[in-house]
Amino acid sequence: MGAADAIVYFVASVVLVSGALLVLLAGRIPANPIFGFRIGYAYVSKRAWVKLNRVAGACLCILGASLIPQYLLLGDAGTTVLLFGVELTALTAALILYGERVAEAELISEAAPSTPGKPIPVRGYGINPLAAALVILGVLILAYSATLLPSIKGGEVAVHFGASGEPNGFMPASQLPTLYLAPAFVGGLTALFMFLSVRKPESFYKPWLTEREITVLTHSLQVILASVFLVISVAIYDTIHYNIYEAHAVPLQLLIPASLAMILAPTAILVAVSVKAYMRWVKGLKGW
Repeated sequence: MGAADAIVYFVASVVLVSGALLVLLAGRIPANPIFGFRIGYAYVSKRAWVKLNRVAGACLCILGASLIPQYLLLGDAGTTVLLFGVELTALTAALILYGERVAEAELISEAAPSTPGKPIPVRGYGINPLAAALVILGVLILAYSATLLPSIKGGEVAVHFGASGEPNGFMPASQLPTLYLAPAFVGGLTALFMFLSVRKPESFYKPWLTEREITVLTHSLQVILASVFLVISVAIYDTIHYNIYEAHAVPLQLLIPASLAMILAPTAILVAVSVKAYMRWVKGLKGW
């Protein structure tokens, strides 16, 4: 078994086992910040938590089981994992819509238990201006890089580079457009999070978080995804630039640390707020 096979089988196993655990444990574990399908709608009641987690678990089992046949059909690990990411994003969006219906049914039911902690907020958390600017910049870079594609002749082109900047990975020039699948996926995921932050803010509700903390977390997620999108966009432009001019548009010694800083800064904020809220939740843990 090669490394690519191992990656696909590992991802499939993790998804399948996670789904099975959700189905089996949904009715045994209370709402928590660690394990489960933790969208805001699941915290309306215990009944909603159990139903959403069992449905999410069953869907994950199906998705995990289908990953290996998809890999055998496509024959490429990278494409399979990318397609899996798209499928997982679409599944999450579908489950959020389903969760909204479940929550509405619970809230209008006289038998529904009261929401723990506080009512679900309905105020949108907005779009982070920095995240929006990063996405716009990334789109402009991708659009410009696409105009350069006709300048690349046929044959093998460099698509991966070592720390020194020298190419160490190649692909046929005809396959260069496939590089745009990655930013399309990350950009779509960023747009989904922005949409949810504005139009479906209940998706992010957690009973152990204050509204201010939820706002910080949603904005941090937006900036993280937008940063990844921009980094991928710059990397694609640099790849195309190298194959035309045989020189990097941005020195890798500058691009790599700058990319890490862009992604790690909002990640640190997200982790700090999450840990603080988690510790507060543990101190007041009472369960349902």
